[in-house]
Amino acid sequence: MKFTSSLILLAAAPSMIMAQAGDERVEKIEITGSYIKRVDLEGAQPIQTIDREYLDQTGYNSVSDVLREMSANSFGSRRERSGSSIGGTSGVSLRGLGESRTLVLLNGRRLAKDGISGSVDLNLIPMAAVERIDILKDSSSALYGSDALGGVVNIITKKDYVGGEVSIRHEMPEENGGERSTVSGLYGFGTDKLNVISTLQYRKNQKIWSRDREWSDDGESTYSPTPNVDSGSGFEPADDGCAGGVYSAEEDQCLFDYTSFSTELPTVEQVNLLSNVRYEIDGLTEVHALVNATHKTTWYRYAPGAVQLSDVTDPNTSTNYDTVKWRSLILGPRDTEMTTKSIGVNTGVRRYIGDTWEADLTVGTQRIERNSESPSGYAVGETLISAIESGDCNIFTPGAPCNLPSGTKYEPWQETKSRLDYVELRTNGELFDLPAGPLSAAVGGQHTYETYTDKYDPLSLEGGVAGGGAGSEGAGTRHVTAAFAELAIPVIRGLDVQVAGRYDKYSDFGDTFNPKVSLMYKPISEILFRASAGTGFKAPNMTDLYASASAGSPTFLDEKACLEGVAGACKPQQYRAVSGGNDGLKEEKSTSYTVGTVIQATKDFSIGIDYWNIEMENVVGLNYRGVTRAEARNGRQWLIDNYGITVDRDANGRISEINSKLLNLDERKLSGVDFSLQYNGFIEKVGSFTLRNEFSYMIEFENQLFPGLGSESAFDYGGAPRWRNNLTVNYGPTQDLNFTAMFITTAKNYMSLNPTTREHDRYQHTYTRVDLQGSYNIASIDSSVSIGIKNLLGLTPPLDHFDINNQLNYSLYDNIGRRIFANYTYRF
Repeated sequence: MKFTSSLILLAAAPSMIMAQAGDERVEKIEITGSYIKRVDLEGAQPIQTIDREYLDQTGYNSVSDVLREMSANSFGSRRERSGSSIGGTSGVSLRGLGESRTLVLLNGRRLAKDGISGSVDLNLIPMAAVERIDILKDSSSALYGSDALGGVVNIITKKDYVGGEVSIRHEMPEENGGERSTVSGLYGFGTDKLNVISTLQYRKNQKIWSRDREWSDDGESTYSPTPNVDSGSGFEPADDGCAGGVYSAEEDQCLFDYTSFSTELPTVEQVNLLSNVRYEIDGLTEVHALVNATHKTTWYRYAPGAVQLSDVTDPNTSTNYDTVKWRSLILGPRDTEMTTKSIGVNTGVRRYIGDTWEADLTVGTQRIERNSESPSGYAVGETLISAIESGDCNIFTPGAPCNLPSGTKYEPWQETKSRLDYVELRTNGELFDLPAGPLSAAVGGQHTYETYTDKYDPLSLEGGVAGGGAGSEGAGTRHVTAAFAELAIPVIRGLDVQVAGRYDKYSDFGDTFNPKVSLMYKPISEILFRASAGTGFKAPNMTDLYASASAGSPTFLDEKACLEGVAGACKPQQYRAVSGGNDGLKEEKSTSYTVGTVIQATKDFSIGIDYWNIEMENVVGLNYRGVTRAEARNGRQWLIDNYGITVDRDANGRISEINSKLLNLDERKLSGVDFSLQYNGFIEKVGSFTLRNEFSYMIEFENQLFPGLGSESAFDYGGAPRWRNNLTVNYGPTQDLNFTAMFITTAKNYMSLNPTTREHDRYQHTYTRVDLQGSYNIASIDSSVSIGIKNLLGLTPPLDHFDINNQLNYSLYDNIGRRIFANYTYRF
């Protein structure tokens, strides 16, 4: 496995240029971050490469799990999680900038974005088909377009493979739930002109119940089976017994532990097929095609629904309540099953022209459809309220009957579709010779068409489903036409300058031009200096622009209520919030630069260090904690007049509802240092040793929670570690026997607000997870077996004890616990 800061070949183009009859050509490769092919693998931009050997050593069965633990994935990234309309998706977020600001490529080509998250779902790429992954730790909008503000992840699949292999893998946790199974098959065949390789993979990740992990077995919600009622002077229990819950003296309400019903991780079951075909028509022309198809189901369960009623009369006492908060146990738990289908196809022709030039024309399309159904736990709100008001369903007296009329129960649904069509032409080659070498160029153009639709059942759109939020339909289309060019200029021997630029014209955001300049200097063969600088442009996701308003229950800290001493307000809680898209959003813009060096001290030892800096403006987002801080400083009416945001509160000062939309939050500044090290050693009669380390340290991450509040450091809050480190130690006593130890470390970071001191003054400690694996190659039957343990020491990840409902940061930390895994591969 190679973990280097040098530039690596890009599998979007063949590594060997086909020779004309009688001609000899120098092998050249295309590198991630450049469209110009070159002989030298070293380059002007830092890249980390994860090869197949390392992918196998991780013990994971998905690309997303591997990338989530990379040091440049600074604050972690989204994983499969229960309770969300994107619960079965996962992504990668370089530099902590969000999944939608990291461009994900498959063999150098774009992929369709999820219709809700606005980013690529990494689960649609079969792990078994991947040869390696290149992580470009530099903003590269000048070449790749608007999505690469945080960096580029290029996933490269296997090619030119002849033969077959079958792999079976299983993972068994120490605690209940979370078992994972994978079966995959790979087969390739070919002739002198044809190569076909296909991968079929099945994987199943089992659910984990919230009650089966210590960090998720105790939840608190003020929506209780015994209602909490408010008649104008604040909430109190409708019955002192708090049947079905427990009484909280601090909040003077009944609390309900919803974790006894819910799943923390969903069950994910999927089948992937990926086929790659290349056919050489003659010595100068090649046809290529790729098909990638996925069928995925995701299942999760949530507790019976939280229902909020207004202007309700207790039929027992005739008392009228302004607001009632109730947990609808009578409807049962809320189950959701999502089915995702994806099909992507691209095909093209590559033509070699003269001695150094080639052209590639590719057309492609990808479609993603997701259908979500909820067969239990929901009701027609109007019918349920009528039954409560009439006394047929008596929720105010524990043990009283609740008779619901026929047709009360309801099954909401959601249907999401997204699509990407594109055509792209690239050409590259040498223009003429300069004293220090050939002047090379690449030019090209691209047109993309994106569309998405998000539909809900009619009752959800009206907000009429008890136990669910209001659905948010939306739809949008976007055409982008782009032209790009690049020059590689050998100034003097050892000094190369790369100049690139990209022009994009959006159907809904005008046009933009983004340049980039990079240089590489090698005064001697053992030392390389490099630097790059450029600008970026990102149009808002279509969901950010066009989604209609929907209701949800996000968890956040209400700073205004906390400052005013409202009971229980100085800890994160769930609040009702209505939000939607904003067609008035501006585009995000960025400037970035990197400076670094790579030193090859000996043939076995190398180190690399790179400083990077990114500044953004018009950052799109919505931070509810920031909304409450702005309200505390400027008042409710100021929010309404300037941003159209309303914050409604009850008589005690608690939030009853926030109605907002996405905003441009002004600027964001971040910088850091990446350090890489690799050592390869061999001792006679002892064996081979390899040590590899990737360390990322973030110097600053300044942003604004709300316009006008001023910049503040993300490190002053939870979920933002300053550094992450990945150390891999490998020992091979023989050619067939190998042992690997991995140490994945995340720095300490703050917990949520301490409700006693009202300060962020408690840390989640620095955490290291140790994984161990041994593998043996059985040469006599051309097979291999590996056995390993993840989280060898069985350590619990750092927990946030001030946020009882979200103690574990799922974006950062592995949440399954200690488990063993085994893999067997047979080749033929």
